[in-house]
Amino acid sequence: YGTLDVERAGLMTPEEYLERLSNAIKTLQTTPGRLAQPVAMASYDAWIKFYRPDENSGNTSISYYTKGELIGWLLDAKIRRATNDARSLDDVMRAAYHRYSGPRGFTNEQFIDVVREIGSADVASWLNRTISTAGELDYADALQWFGLEFRSEKKIDPDDPEPVVAKSGQREPRAAREPKAYLGFTAKNEGGRLLVREVKRGTPAFDAGVNVDDEILALDDDRIPPDGLDTRLEQYKPGDEASLTVARRGRLRAIPVKFVAEPEHVWKLHVVEKPAPEQKQHFNRWLHPQEKVAEIVH
Repeated sequence: YGTLDVERAGLMTPEEYLERLSNAIKTLQTTPGRLAQPVAMASYDAWIKFYRPDENSGNTSISYYTKGELIGWLLDAKIRRATNDARSLDDVMRAAYHRYSGPRGFTNEQFIDVVREIGSADVASWLNRTISTAGELDYADALQWFGLEFRSEKKIDPDDPEPVVAKSGQREPRAAREPKAYLGFTAKNEGGRLLVREVKRGTPAFDAGVNVDDEILALDDDRIPPDGLDTRLEQYKPGDEASLTVARRGRLRAIPVKFVAEPEHVWKLHVVEKPAPEQKQHFNRWLHPQEKVAEIVH
């Protein structure tokens, strides 16, 4: 609600709100820990893990702020679908505040009961399962209900000197057709040493055995200066193989690596090109519920 209420107050455009929501989805979907830690456990462990992250946190845990925001959005869509847009998460929150605000507090089960009463038993079951288990979120229902879709965002250099003609007949810059080479680790220049600071699970670097605190020295026969990693990586393309030389605990290691394409940002939310009339209505009632109230009053 923090960002959603800003949009509803007219201080943010719908497009800006979708951008914020897209960024939250991207953050979750590019965090390997989403497949390891349930959001309820992320909340429970916040003071011993989330606020004290280490180099492996992204592989084993998630932000309950981020996933919680997205679960709230999906829950809202499911309640609206189950009640044919007669009820929403707004109604759940009003009922919960009415019953449990002040010194009384509430349990997980009591909140889920409120969802069951206002939404449905199926929606309550979904919520209970989603907060208590790890795994992927399914965005399909929310996208269909609100008339949204994901589109891949490719960075295009308008000054590319070698554009080509795509199948569409349009001139397409090189950046749109050649993804960057990617290994999946991040490194930082610390006191003149290029040290690995994170290695994401499921990436070429992780699979090859690159470790946090490895000092990056060279790729193939070329030395990598502390501030020259990005420039050196630009010389490779997806599918290329190389030997990554690192220093680990005083010993040199040559690690064979194979580059893949840099993951695209495929989590960018857009309104579908031709939304159905009911999708337009659902979208407007979601972002502008005050207009729905005005309809009822008049």
